[in-house]
Amino acid sequence: MNTSLGPRLDSARWHLSRYDELQANLASRAATLLSADALILGAAAILVGQYFGGSFDKTSVTTTLVAAGAASTLLVVAVSISATARVLLALRPWRKKRIGQGVPRTVFYLHNDTLAVLGDYDAFSSRFKTLSVDDELEGALAALWIRTKNYQTRVRSLRVGLYFLFVSMVCLSLSAVSLLAGSSL
Repeated sequence: MNTSLGPRLDSARWHLSRYDELQANLASRAATLLSADALILGAAAILVGQYFGGSFDKTSVTTTLVAAGAASTLLVVAVSISATARVLLALRPWRKKRIGQGVPRTVFYLHNDTLAVLGDYDAFSSRFKTLSVDDELEGALAALWIRTKNYQTRVRSLRVGLYFLFVSMVCLSLSAVSLLAGSSL
């Protein structure tokens, strides 16, 4: 057993814990973004309800502008929700596409890898009891690499979701301005 790996293994474990905290923070931000998306959807529904249920002069130009604004708001919010959901969920297989070739299975660090490599409890127990510090460091480093790449992908998805939230706000604002302009005609 190589005891000089102890500090590096502790460092890798610290980084893994840090990525767990970053992931929790990212999930919190995604939940906030989804709440904002819900507010935009609610505002669009109110706007459409006010228009079609109100006593506004429903000229064809105003109808077209409000309908186009509401439809584009709904479409853009749907894209935002889709991107934000990817922050919270792994909707597609990600290992080969995002992690790359040559990264070993991270037995004991990622449950999917553990279950893929070790089929039953006896194999799990035997492997754990014979695990060397070198093997554990390799697993920790592979898990750290995977979490780093995974975090990068999820941050990008969150940014896309945020971008489309802002675009939906613009669409909603244009629809509201069209409604207000149509009511003053």
